[in-house]
Amino acid sequence: MEDKRQKPAKLGEVLNQLFTRTGFGRRIAEEKIFSKWGEIVGDTVAANTEPVRISNHLLWVKVSNAIWMHQLQFMKELIVKKLNEKLENSSVEDLRFFVGEIGSPAQKDDERNCPPLKDFILTKGEKELIAKEVAGISDPELRKALSAIFLKTLQKKTNHRENIEGR
Repeated sequence: MEDKRQKPAKLGEVLNQLFTRTGFGRRIAEEKIFSKWGEIVGDTVAANTEPVRISNHLLWVKVSNAIWMHQLQFMKELIVKKLNEKLENSSVEDLRFFVGEIGSPAQKDDERNCPPLKDFILTKGEKELIAKEVAGISDPELRKALSAIFLKTLQKKTNHRENIEGR
């Protein structure tokens, strides 16, 4: 009699399918770009720019003023190339720049409707939940990105709950 049992799927394949189906993969790629922006573009450019969002392979970048926007037009191809070299799953094909106020990391979190990380304290149970969820992931970069996404989700839930309760 023929054995019809399937071989176990590799965890990486299962996660890729899950991330593709849920759109979680896109969020992880965005988070990597946001967290590694300074490393990719350098400190001077990073101090005058802020990646904001990705849509249709287009990365929208806020810049501090029109002079920087003009200068970055000349660096656009190099930045896209460096993004795609440093981040293996990056699908950024082009950049769009717009002028806006560049804030500190705490201000950037506020703009994304999250309390600043230094003011957000996880309970022991929340820390354990995040650790449990990412424990099986061997890739430290992926584990860190997923932990950050879980943290932001908890922050947003807390913010939403506080807004409803009027705190």
